[in-house]
Amino acid sequence: MFFNIFNKNIIYYINMIIFIVLIILISFFIYYIISSLFECDTFDNNKKTIYGRILFDQTHKSIIETGSGASEFLYYITLYKLKKFYNVKILYGAKNIIIDDVEYINFKGNDVVKELNNIPIIVHKHFNHLIDLYNINPNNKYILWSHDHYYSEKKKAMDSFIKNKIPIVCVSNYHKKHWEKKYPGITVKVIYNALFPEFFIKQDNIQYNKDQIIVPSGWYYRDISKVLANCLEYYKINNNFKLILITPNYAPKDAKVDTKKYPFVNNIGNIKDKKEYCKLLQSCLCVMSTSSPETFGCVYAEAFHLGVPVILDNSVESGSLEIVPKEQTCDFNNKDEFIKKIEEYRNNRPKVSLDKKFYETAIIEDWHQFLLVR
Repeated sequence: MFFNIFNKNIIYYINMIIFIVLIILISFFIYYIISSLFECDTFDNNKKTIYGRILFDQTHKSIIETGSGASEFLYYITLYKLKKFYNVKILYGAKNIIIDDVEYINFKGNDVVKELNNIPIIVHKHFNHLIDLYNINPNNKYILWSHDHYYSEKKKAMDSFIKNKIPIVCVSNYHKKHWEKKYPGITVKVIYNALFPEFFIKQDNIQYNKDQIIVPSGWYYRDISKVLANCLEYYKINNNFKLILITPNYAPKDAKVDTKKYPFVNNIGNIKDKKEYCKLLQSCLCVMSTSSPETFGCVYAEAFHLGVPVILDNSVESGSLEIVPKEQTCDFNNKDEFIKKIEEYRNNRPKVSLDKKFYETAIIEDWHQFLLVR
């Protein structure tokens, strides 16, 4: 009889343990399902929601170390920083995911846009795509963030921009004038590109090489002929001189200058690590521009933030002239003036800093104020 009671007790306790384990497993399963379904509950119901739309599959995390161009990097990081004021959702080309309270939604078709109403949607530089979205649902507040002079825009699309007063956010006053001249009646707002200090860390222990100058990543798509011709003449005076060229990740692999013709050139290629990029800039006497007009000139803002001076070609109108003071410019058509400026820097390198109006705090506030009235 004792053994019967003992066996019954064992069976009872075993059943209880099994029951408790099942309850725990079911609880974990339910928690997992609920967490998956309501992952976006991290969003603040008291904040307004804004959307972004970009034809890429990166996120604000993954874009950092890709060595991408400034346009993509700044778009992602700017939207990420706007989460201070808004719930941010980005329509892009990869899987649905939430990172740092920014919701990334795979844009498979038109359903997402159809379901929105009166929502600001900031579209990355693709004019024609924005008009496609507008035609799907004109009830949203579309904004085109433009970083380029042009981006394959079609006349029909631009007519729609003008007719429906769809704003273009440009990155300099020069850029604004450029668009207004080409498309009279267009609605344009100027918001400078932001410098995000957390990605451009200055190191105080780096000694610069007075014989080393760097041309930024966009040289392959711009006019570098004057720089090379002038530097070739300078090399005859200073055969220790080196000109470093770097390229963005989308440049062709053969994006190199002929070092037999220009033996002072160092083709470094693409630099994905921003820490290495910053070290390289700081190790140079200065940053040199090309002779092509730029809508802004992010690398010059980055250089000033890092304490590196600039030599800018003032013979071409450019948004970069809104960043770089007159004292750090010269006419690249004038060889003697060009060489004199280099020697001036070698003898007395200018101390520089970036105006606070170009930093993250000011620019994100500018975006916030602009979106408040949308």
